[in-house]
Amino acid sequence: MKKFSIIIILLSLLSDTWATEQEIRVKAELKEANVYLTSAKLSVTAEALIVPGANTVVLENLPNNLNPETIQLNAKGDFVILGVQFANNYLKEMKKNQQAEKLTDSLERLSDKMEILNGKGLVLEKEETMISSNNALSGTETGFKVDELVKLADFYRKRLGQITEEKIKLKQQKKELQKQIDKVSAQLNELNQPSNAASGELRINVSSKNTVSASFNCEFMVFNAGWEPLYDIKAKNTNSPIQLIFKAKVYQNTGMDWKNVKLKLSTTNPLLGGDKPELSPWYLDFYTPPLYNFRAKTMAT
Repeated sequence: MKKFSIIIILLSLLSDTWATEQEIRVKAELKEANVYLTSAKLSVTAEALIVPGANTVVLENLPNNLNPETIQLNAKGDFVILGVQFANNYLKEMKKNQQAEKLTDSLERLSDKMEILNGKGLVLEKEETMISSNNALSGTETGFKVDELVKLADFYRKRLGQITEEKIKLKQQKKELQKQIDKVSAQLNELNQPSNAASGELRINVSSKNTVSASFNCEFMVFNAGWEPLYDIKAKNTNSPIQLIFKAKVYQNTGMDWKNVKLKLSTTNPLLGGDKPELSPWYLDFYTPPLYNFRAKTMAT
């Protein structure tokens, strides 16, 4: 009876362990990029240690705007893939490139300066309102003396004049500061690097009977990368031959680091099918000009 109870307890523990789903988070590393004129196909790899039972392998550090319909996943290991789902993680921001980080820091500092100037302007407005609402002259029972009235009038005139000058200076400072903010924001938009860009994740549901080492290779398309051809023409003098140098300007705003990545450039369009087009036949014949009945026309006249 005791042996039977022990077996039941062990089976229940094993079933609970099997039912518990393990989440394994690994960073996807970019290995290859096939860059087209207005898009790119990226290839990332990752490795994970899968434990027995149900597992969810999460590939992190993916572009948040990749096309989920173009995801192609290959895996190696003794396990079964149950499902694949792409989602954005808004709690984890995408790593920015160095230029975008500097621009983001500059934008934050400029925004703080703008808040300080707005606070100073608010203080001046309140002080001006307070002075204007308390300008009623009130003195002792015998009335104001002339020197007291002169001093009070000088105070109002001097302080209100200072407030006006300070408000004008603040207006100019805010105008110049707003120009800097607009420039930095425009450059950030040019880089397509928003300050709070979410990080993309690929959740892979797998099941395994044993502890295995798994390797994943994932390919997908992004549309915020591309390249354009550039040409340099050089000649030593007017009599020497011209040398044409072909260059390529590659851009990418995927949020991933392309350092030491195998790069390929292509002029093809991956969105077009590879099937050859069906050509309709053209039938050629001799041209026969139309005949006009000049005799009928002459008789009619």
